Amino acid sequence: MLTVALALVCAHCGDGGDTTGRVRVTFPVSVRGINSESDNSLGWHVSVEQAFVAVGPVRWYEGPPIFGLNLFERLMGVRLAYAHPGHYVPGEALADITAQRVIDLMAPTPTPLDTATGVSGESLSARVELHPPGAELGPSATPLRGLALWTRGTATRMGVTVRFEGGVAVDYAVRGVPARATFGPAGSFVLSVDLAQWFDRADFSTLPPATSGEAAPITMTSEVANGLYRGATNGAAYLFAWTTGAPDR
Repeated sequence: MLTVALALVCAHCGDGGDTTGRVRVTFPVSVRGINSESDNSLGWHVSVEQAFVAVGPVRWYEGPPIFGLNLFERLMGVRLAYAHPGHYVPGEALADITAQRVIDLMAPTPTPLDTATGVSGESLSARVELHPPGAELGPSATPLRGLALWTRGTATRMGVTVRFEGGVAVDYAVRGVPARATFGPAGSFVLSVDLAQWFDRADFSTLPPATSGEAAPITMTSEVANGLYRGATNGAAYLFAWTTGAPDR
């Protein structure tokens, strides 16, 4: 759909006959992690020390989102109910990033993802794709160990402390994420990945015993892996913030 929209715009460029009312736009997009320390729904205090994720492609649409917390509510610890985007209608595609990038969610400043290309219009929602790292990522994908995301940290509950490390196999498009913006001559998006939502359903008591001095592995069949998968594929874990002018750094 986006390719068709771009073709329509380009077909009328410079001839004065553009009846679509749209112009081509580009804007930078960066990604950061938030809430690296939080209390989850099962009573665990989670402190994330490492978090890497392969992000992309990302696409923006005119259709309304499924999830609706704003950044202030997310930072204050308000959580959304888990929802299934079965009835999501994205509407017309406006812009996209087709590349995949490995993002260090513990970096002190947002990490550039890529420059989105598209057409002007009113964006309301987005789709964030999470896939195993492609071969084109090369050495930058090393921290992922072949998975879409990898984490390391500490969880504490009632005097019990569990060090954990591992990731989950994710191959999923997260749809209906709020992404309100009016695409025009200038602007940028910052995508915040909420680590509190990633770990909200993780029960660390189910991890296998760790080797002395090592972190307990997040095995693929563990309750932690199940909770992490559900958190990472839920739209509540992703928040777009649009600003006009220079990108946030």
